[in-house]
Amino acid sequence: MELNAVYAEASPCPDGSTNEGTFCLLTTKFGAGLPIKSTVSGLGLPLKGKIWYCANPIFTEMRNIGGTHYCYAVIPIWRTGERITARKAMEHCVKQTGGTFASIHSEEENNVIAELGKYKRAIGVGIELIDNNGLSERSSYRWTDGTPIDYTKFHNLARGYKYLFPFGAIFNDRKSWYTRWNSYEEFASRLSSIACKTPAVYKIGLKEIPANLLRH
Repeated sequence: MELNAVYAEASPCPDGSTNEGTFCLLTTKFGAGLPIKSTVSGLGLPLKGKIWYCANPIFTEMRNIGGTHYCYAVIPIWRTGERITARKAMEHCVKQTGGTFASIHSEEENNVIAELGKYKRAIGVGIELIDNNGLSERSSYRWTDGTPIDYTKFHNLARGYKYLFPFGAIFNDRKSWYTRWNSYEEFASRLSSIACKTPAVYKIGLKEIPANLLRH
């Protein structure tokens, strides 16, 4: 049996081991008498590294998207009688979660938000209408958090006379972003929630090394 020993220390990797970025790995024959500084725990070995988590428990989903960990929440919209605007949605996310009105940059991220809100009538997302000239086209929108538009899931962008939403909305039976409806009143009656997003935070602590580092 071979055992992969992990050195979870800040000092340089010892001779004979390889630097795996966040830990040193030494493969040796079990029982050969070489110094193994870590102890077996469950199916793996303890490892010091970054443990990612959401600082605010209102965020119920965390994902690694493109190498960055983000936290997501779908929260009820305000019911104060104030008109629905992108600015109000931004302020609501900040007040309720400490995060931003969610931007979306991949199919995976779009699916995460759609799944979180699958039992809601409609979920607002932070793709803001900035050119209300009666058209509904990509150049008429921007993300409220200032990130670039590098992914879109618009539904039926076209010229028309229907009411244009102040921001996109994902309806519960679809994953596309709707931008228009018959009237503001109908839009407001359907919009039950908005999506908020924030980067995850981390702490340094012991993690479990996957069992595949133990080779029998």
